[in-house]
Amino acid sequence: MLPDLTKKERIKLLHRQLTSDFRKRILDGRLPAGTRLPNDNELAAEYKLSRDTIRQALALLVDEGLIERVQGRGTFVCQPPARSSSVKATPTQKQIGLLLSIGDRSGGACPQDILIGVEQAVKSHGYSVNLSYNEGDQLNRRRGGLCWRG
Repeated sequence: MLPDLTKKERIKLLHRQLTSDFRKRILDGRLPAGTRLPNDNELAAEYKLSRDTIRQALALLVDEGLIERVQGRGTFVCQPPARSSSVKATPTQKQIGLLLSIGDRSGGACPQDILIGVEQAVKSHGYSVNLSYNEGDQLNRRRGGLCWRG
């Protein structure tokens, strides 16, 4: 394996390799936005790593905005950021805007799985999604993907 490294160094290297593998697969489209990743136990078994190493690797991807973890639901791939922040939407890019008004939540919040379904449907037809929502007087925007941070 890696005989010259300490156990701590090997673990750090393994979680970096796992992070790099997932990052590449997300950015090259092999893991498209909305894809649900296997749970920590399944990933640990598949990669023959500890769950802690898996969690550390996934935490880096969350920090990069490439995946999101939803308690009780799973881990999902987010829309990767555009390659260049200076690239603006052109007439050849197909976009759909979605504006939601989120008022009193006592009646129930807008179900996230519906929004994920909307995103998957429009992306399957070559569109990107621009989501805006307001809570009271504040307008919030998320471009290119439906990743919730809450």
